[in-house]
Amino acid sequence: MLGIETPLGFAGYFFLDDRLHFLIIGLFRITRIMFIRLSCVRIAALIAVVSTMTFLILGFLIELSSGSAISLLE
Repeated sequence: MLGIETPLGFAGYFFLDDRLHFLIIGLFRITRIMFIRLSCVRIAALIAVVSTMTFLILGFLIELSSGSAISLLE
């Protein structure tokens, strides 16, 4: 189980594979670094990272709820 805390606050708990866990934690660390030093290019990159991260999490949860992601975890 993984508790995800975003730069804007707590997002929730998820059951994740270790590889996906490290990917998401890495993306959140990148966004935290980008929040510290903002510029136009970094804001655009931040939006891209956050939207990609959101689609990854939502897609994984949808696959998990449909049962087809269970084979990916094993």
